[in-house]
Amino acid sequence: MLNINIKRKLSFFDLEANLNVDKEIIVLWGPSGAGKTSLLLSVAGLLKPDHGEIILNDKLLYSSEKKVMVKPQKRNIGFVFQNHALFPHMTVAHNVAYSNPKARDEVNTWLNAFGVGHLAKRYPRQLSGGESQRVAVARALVAKPEVLLLDEPFSSLDRETKLKLRQELKDLNKKWQIPFIVVTHDRDDADFLGNRIIPVLQGKLAN
Repeated sequence: MLNINIKRKLSFFDLEANLNVDKEIIVLWGPSGAGKTSLLLSVAGLLKPDHGEIILNDKLLYSSEKKVMVKPQKRNIGFVFQNHALFPHMTVAHNVAYSNPKARDEVNTWLNAFGVGHLAKRYPRQLSGGESQRVAVARALVAKPEVLLLDEPFSSLDRETKLKLRQELKDLNKKWQIPFIVVTHDRDDADFLGNRIIPVLQGKLAN
């Protein structure tokens, strides 16, 4: 269970989030610039809220009152960025192994599970959008996170690839049984993926 209750002053408005997420897919839906990505960055520890707290499975990750701010690498949270953020100088295999050095011997198994085993020796520049997305998700999950965050995961994909990957994400959520928080501006994606859809507008969650 992920519990979020935070506030942060952004450039154009104040971000306010009060949200509890169980083993489900929560979709934060709204226009660009609404504060959706800022919320993901706050959960991941890449952006510090001004007030409130974040708790993951009874572990306090952030608290303004108790002055707790757990570092991103200590939060056990997977993050799939909008641009995938693969290291361009690393092969696919090395990108996936990077997030969990202890799993180096399992990398081929992970790549095969995501249908990209044949790409192990390629570099990110040699991948299609769908291939990059699968590698990014594999890299996030190989660390066995307790939450998976996905920022506009389909924005750079053609429709056929997007429809396939949407279903794969739903299947992954059922298999992993951890909270997924997906950010999107696409209502069709939100309707397909979300166990709950939460509209976000100017930093406010309509939940």
